[in-house]
Parts: sequence; structure tokens; C-alpha cells
Amino acid sequence: MFTVYEKLLTKELFHKLHERLCDEPGWKFGLVSDSENVTENSLRIWAKDLFNDKVFTDILFEKICDLTKLNFEMLRVYANGQTYGLSGDLHIDEERDNHYTFLYYTNPKWLAEWGGYTIFTEMSNKIQDKLTSSNLKNNTETINTKIFIPKPNTGILYKSNVTHAGLEPTRHCKELRITVAYKLKLKDMRD
Repeated sequence: MFTVYEKLLTKELFHKLHERLCDEPGWKFGLVSDSENVTENSLRIWAKDLFNDKVFTDILFEKICDLTKLNFEMLRVYANGQTYGLSGDLHIDEERDNHYTFLYYTNPKWLAEWGGYTIFTEMSNKIQDKLTSSNLKNNTETINTKIFIPKPNTGILYKSNVTHAGLEPTRHCKELRITVAYKLKLKDMRD
């Protein structure tokens, strides 16, 4: 369902990047997981647009293409921020098969008891068609479910049509769970 890429950046650059995300302005509250189907019940989280930030659009994006050996067009890049009580909805990012999401975990420390997992699930089309922000209506047809526990300086790549959600941190976590999401379109393989 996803491929893991560890130690994306040097320790120094990784820590500087996290400090910038925390200290610089630009965070806004109101991002929803499924922007195509927003309702009054849609869950909202913090977000920060990074599309004009060369560290993310040049340095980190090039690193992603080098590591994955794939030639991507970057459609969007932004940071997600979640605290206790701010969970994401189960959703897909894009239906087309040539679209991918790369999710980068930027917290310098993360403990398993802090939660904040990213959950992935494969569902039959019948169940996926019934997907709503509030329930899955008898989700008994789930084929496979996997979780990824946030790991500092690690990224995961997955097809954007895989159902997933960023879950909230637990009450034990006093940090903002920050991920950087790249919405990507596959152009071709790299040499």
C-alpha cells in the first residue's frame, strides 16, 4: 500500500526544516481531508501552503524524485498540522491511477503512544462509494488495513487512490503532528 523512505535529509537540514515549519507564519485552520466533498460535518485540521517555498519545491522535491526513481510533476505541496482532537477523515486524494502522494513526517521525535498514525485501507468499490466523513456504513468488506506510525525524517509514497486518513495524536502528545504532503503526477520513470 505504501513504500517507506527513511532519513530523507541530513540531521541538520531536517531540524532546520522543522523549526521553520513551527516558527514561520502561514498556518491556517480549516483544511479538510476530502476537499471535493466538504460538508458541515467535515473534520478540519491546520495547514500551511508551501508551494512558494524553494526548500520544499526544489530541495526536498528533487530528493523525493531521486529516492523513488520516478519522474513526478508536483501539483501541490503543503504542511498538515494536527493536535489531540483533530483527526482526518478517511478519503482518497485523487482517483486517477498515475497520481501519487508523498507524505513526509517532520517531527524530530515521535513516540508510539502519541498516536497520530496514518491508516490505509483497501475497500471494495461498493464500500468506497458509500464512504462519508462520518461513517463507513457497515465496513465489513475491508480487504486490508495497514498503519504507519510517524517516524522522524521519513516519508511514505502511495497511490493517491488508496483510502487513508491521518489520525489525531493522543492526549499524551504535547506536539503539533506535522506532515508535508506532496500531490504528484507521474510523468515517467527516471534513468
